[in-house]
Amino acid sequence: MIPSTAPPFAMTRWVAQTRENYVSVTPYNYTATSIHGFQGTHQPAIWMGESGQVVVSPGAGEVRPKFEDRGMAFSHDDEVVSASYYSVEMDAVEGGRILAEQSATSRVGHLRFTFFGTRTPYVLVEATRASVLGYLDPSNLTYPDGTVLIDPERKEICGKNPERQDFIIQPISTPATRWSGYFCARFDAPFSSWGTAQNGTLSEGSTYSSGAMLSGWATFHPQLRQVNVRIAVSFISIEQAKRNLDIEIPDGQPLEDTAKETRAAWAEKLDRIKIEGATSEQKEVFYTGFFHTLQYPYEQGEYGRYYSGYDNAVHDGISYSGYSNWDTYRAEWTWLILFAPERIPGMVQSMLQDYKEACLLFIFVADKALMISFRLRGETNIMVSKFLFLLHSLTAILQIGTHADSLIAEAVLKGISEFDLDIAWEAVHKDAVQPPVNDTTTVYADRQENVDYEVRAGLSSVVVEHGWVAADVHSEAASRTLGYAYDDYAVSVFAKLLGKTDDEAFFRNRSLINPFTIFNTQTGFMEARYANGTWAGPDVGWTEGDKWAYTFDVVHDIPGLIERRGGNASFVAFLDEHFEGGHNDHTNEPSHHIPYLYALAGAAFKSQERIRQIAADNYNATIYGLSG
Repeated sequence: MIPSTAPPFAMTRWVAQTRENYVSVTPYNYTATSIHGFQGTHQPAIWMGESGQVVVSPGAGEVRPKFEDRGMAFSHDDEVVSASYYSVEMDAVEGGRILAEQSATSRVGHLRFTFFGTRTPYVLVEATRASVLGYLDPSNLTYPDGTVLIDPERKEICGKNPERQDFIIQPISTPATRWSGYFCARFDAPFSSWGTAQNGTLSEGSTYSSGAMLSGWATFHPQLRQVNVRIAVSFISIEQAKRNLDIEIPDGQPLEDTAKETRAAWAEKLDRIKIEGATSEQKEVFYTGFFHTLQYPYEQGEYGRYYSGYDNAVHDGISYSGYSNWDTYRAEWTWLILFAPERIPGMVQSMLQDYKEACLLFIFVADKALMISFRLRGETNIMVSKFLFLLHSLTAILQIGTHADSLIAEAVLKGISEFDLDIAWEAVHKDAVQPPVNDTTTVYADRQENVDYEVRAGLSSVVVEHGWVAADVHSEAASRTLGYAYDDYAVSVFAKLLGKTDDEAFFRNRSLINPFTIFNTQTGFMEARYANGTWAGPDVGWTEGDKWAYTFDVVHDIPGLIERRGGNASFVAFLDEHFEGGHNDHTNEPSHHIPYLYALAGAAFKSQERIRQIAADNYNATIYGLSG
């Protein structure tokens, strides 16, 4: 996580920029010694890329548009960090100091720069940059063409940025060719001079430019000591960005009021839990974790409208993106139902809108294992070993399964049904029975390029005939087999709630049979199988885990697993072997439920012991205090 400033579920998060981000690199790193600007980021996770970001960089003296030239030294001693307010004092490149203060609403960043002993102050707004593709080679670049428009009379610098680093893994049938992130920055001080910059070359007096590596800038009176800038973001248009600005942070609103409103939004959630008996450090760990749980899914709608990359059109309705379902269906969704129930109908409806526009309920939306759908940016394909977000137009094949099925079923089971149940059933049922295009010839490897939506890969062949995904046809076959079985169980629950008894029986039966088609009775572990039924070996077919983690991954039928492991006593001993042998990997989700399983085998005291030890080992109040 990064020390971002924004309210819960914000469309855009604002953070000090210490490096240029891409897949595996975030905009802020604690080890950095210089700040190069303040970035409105849409990077949903470190293993996903950036899209449509905008960077605001203060300076003094010569205007410096290049990232490597504009860095200003800082110390963490001079930072103030909270969810609603951030500030830092930096050394200006040509002498003096600049104090930057930052707050934000969902779609608007609010920044204030105070200049101490500097030369002529300026602010640069970066629209586009060289964009890194993938994560293996930082020199693998593309150069998105953006636009900058400057209106000195209105004291505005606006533009668009079509950067979408994950476009190389988007499904080929919905490339989201018209997508862009739009922005409009409005200042409270008159411009002394202005211009655009492209690839480091300044064009003073220019009020319009388009192309790659593009920025706009404005200088201010040499005696000016403070300037405020509010910068709104939209996925619809520049005009919508201006509307977002006027609605969320109107002219004349001080930064203190913005920070107060955002702080109140966090307090409304965090104050719902009161902790007794904890140390200050334990409270800090807990509430930091609580803060993390309310980042995603994030808002993509803009006051009744949203852009969909599935059909490159603007629609009426509510919209969210960044679901990361593979990572979140186990516990995060339940947490959101408890602490943000007012958001759940809109989040589910957003998934159903994606379904109607693309005719699929994506894994990312629903889960980590199969696909990621980012409606904002278009879709991407990232295989089964990552996780999926239904980000409104980016379906990424990162992980396995269609865990949106689980999200919808759980919401309805817990009394949330303010969305179209008929469309929800149609979408969930389609997930469970319709294989992807070219199913028998596409491996769906992690981040595989030039393929289409993954959904439940393997459903057209061996799964229907024998119950398992074949390891010689698809990647991560064993994890897929178990993930599909759980999703079938979720479908059966939803069918029961709707009174569809035949569907309930069919999917319940399949969910209880299929996972054990890969249980190797000779070894006592789950193991991938080839299409002909032979075992593929203990190290084949896993998604971010191994045979130890996934042998426990029959979460909907633990009694069946206990029986196959020889009963309660034998199962408890197996759990002991798992933990004492160093096999538990709390850095990734497949292991998170395992310590709780003792309780289902009559040894709840051991669950208590293991959970307390895991909490002590994996969480603390330092910058290294979050395992994973």
